[in-house]
Amino acid sequence: MTDRPYVRAIKPHTEHTLGSYLVFLSVFGVVSALVYSVGFGVVAVLGWEYLLFNWALAIIFIAGVFMPAFLGATAAVRVPIMPQGIPE
Repeated sequence: MTDRPYVRAIKPHTEHTLGSYLVFLSVFGVVSALVYSVGFGVVAVLGWEYLLFNWALAIIFIAGVFMPAFLGATAAVRVPIMPQGIPE
């Protein structure tokens, strides 16, 4: 791996670094909030809240929230942004 930050290392070379960071943070935040809300809602409906008091299961739950968010944000940064321009 390089000594550069993660987002700078994976972004397309034509993209601006600040824009790539903002895309990564936005997608990561939205996806992690959505997955956490849905996951905790399912746990609450099924009555399994007591399982999250176990530290190992709580870590698995949090990893299950952050892994899809990280993968989705990484995929979003790797997609090049097309310039919009004025239609002719």
